[in-house]
Amino acid sequence: MKRFLPLLMLFSLLLAVPTGAEAGKLKLDKVHSSVRFQLRHFFTKFQGGFDRFDAKFEFDAKKIKATKLSATVFVNSVNTNNKKRDGHLVAPDYFDGKKYAKMTFKSTKVTKVQGKTFWLAGKLTIRGTTKNVTFKVKFLGEMKKKDRWGNIRSGFQATATINRVAFGVGSKSLALGSKVKIILNVEMLRR
Repeated sequence: MKRFLPLLMLFSLLLAVPTGAEAGKLKLDKVHSSVRFQLRHFFTKFQGGFDRFDAKFEFDAKKIKATKLSATVFVNSVNTNNKKRDGHLVAPDYFDGKKYAKMTFKSTKVTKVQGKTFWLAGKLTIRGTTKNVTFKVKFLGEMKKKDRWGNIRSGFQATATINRVAFGVGSKSLALGSKVKIILNVEMLRR
C-alpha cells in the first residue's frame, strides 16, 4: 500500500494538469473587444457596430490549424451613433431584430496559415440564411506575464467582406453598397 500511494498521487496530479485543448480555451474580454462593420453610402463609407456579442475561442499559436471559434452577435445592439438609423436597421426590411435576434458564426476549418495570419472559414448565419464566410485573422500577440487579475491576454484582428443582400439584409440600392466589411478587434483572456 505504501508503494501504491505515491503512484496514486502522481496519477491524480497528471489528471489535474490541463490538456492542450483545455489550455487553448480563451475567454472573450468584451470590454476591450469590438464588432464593427463598414459600408458605402453614396460616395463615402460609414461605420457602425454591435454593443452585445459573445464568443468561444480555442487557440494555440503552436497549433493554429486547430483553431475553433463560435460567436454570437445580438442584432438589437446595433449602434451607428444615430438612433433613428439604428431603429431602421432592426426593422423587418433589414435585420428584422424581432424575428432574428442573433447572428452567429461557427468555424469549420483553418484554410491557410501565413506567419501569424490565418484564414478561418465557417458558417455565418444572418436572418436565417447561412453562408460560407472566411475571416482573415491576424494574431497580434500574447502577454508573457499575467496581468494583475491573473490573466494572460492575447489580441486578434479579423476581417471579412460579405454581401448583405445575399443574407436578405435590405435590397440593392444606389445609395447603400451591398458589400459590407466586418472588422473584429478582439482581446482574449487565458487563466
